[in-house]
Amino acid sequence: MKLYRIAFLCVSLVMISCEKEIHVTIPDRAPRIVINATLVPYTLPSGKYLGVNVSSSKHIFDSTTNTQLSNAIVLLYKNNLFVDTLHCKSMDNPGFYPLGFNPMAGPETGETYKLVVSTDGFETVNAKTTIPPKIEILDVSIDRIAFFDENNLVFSKITLTFNDSDSINYYEVVASEIGQEYNDDNYFRLTTFEPFIIGESHYPPALRFDLKKPKHLLFNDKSFDGKKAKVDFYFQAAQRQGSQNILLSDIISVQLRNVSEEYYKYRSSLLQSSFNNQEDLIYGMGEPMNVYSNVEHGYGVFAGYNNSIKSLELEEIILK
Repeated sequence: MKLYRIAFLCVSLVMISCEKEIHVTIPDRAPRIVINATLVPYTLPSGKYLGVNVSSSKHIFDSTTNTQLSNAIVLLYKNNLFVDTLHCKSMDNPGFYPLGFNPMAGPETGETYKLVVSTDGFETVNAKTTIPPKIEILDVSIDRIAFFDENNLVFSKITLTFNDSDSINYYEVVASEIGQEYNDDNYFRLTTFEPFIIGESHYPPALRFDLKKPKHLLFNDKSFDGKKAKVDFYFQAAQRQGSQNILLSDIISVQLRNVSEEYYKYRSSLLQSSFNNQEDLIYGMGEPMNVYSNVEHGYGVFAGYNNSIKSLELEEIILK
């Protein structure tokens, strides 16, 4: 791999000397409403704080950062019946509209929810999603010392098993410390060698050593439809290096999410688009890619999922 990197570095140095100026005309378009919200039923040990983020799109050369919309009218429907009008309640987060569900209740499996969002100066948008059934984790285990990387850091392997249902299912696996089940910033970066995951376009190619591993592992059930399934994945263990190398004690949380099709398409296209945006001198300019959206007349995503959560309590291990 080191020889491979050196070879590409040499090629990139040659490419630096070849420059060409290209003029591209990007048309102006009226801004559109962007909504971002995911619904999930309440799951122990804690529920997700549910709400809708509403903002506006902007031109590619617009450098402004605050695009949140605090004066929108956000209507929530359940099975085409009106449920509630959502209101922005915090000026600290002016684009966030809480759903108002009781934390112990929340969205229900099999029910279809719809959002209609409007505000002055924008075309009204709408989106809907159905909460998929829950797929329980049958068993979860961990190998604390799966392998050492080139920096002598320990990676642990988690194995989880579940029974896939006969219907078409889309899955997502995430892992974190306990209490961080819905905090994307604190998810572990995950590696896997499962063919039904690494063969997908949204998983980083093996030769793209410049890309970080994803925090979300997405896959479908085409290769094991209706059967018992197993998934192995790896993460960098919490550890301390010094006079003694120690694997730290920890409590981690592992989630198997049965996600809606719109969630799967949005998240997978978002990952692939981010890879393309990170092209550099070695690989050249990435091909632009539109991120999937199920928001009619707007952008973003309104999607549901159901999750099964298992925790693992890890004891301290002193490595010799």
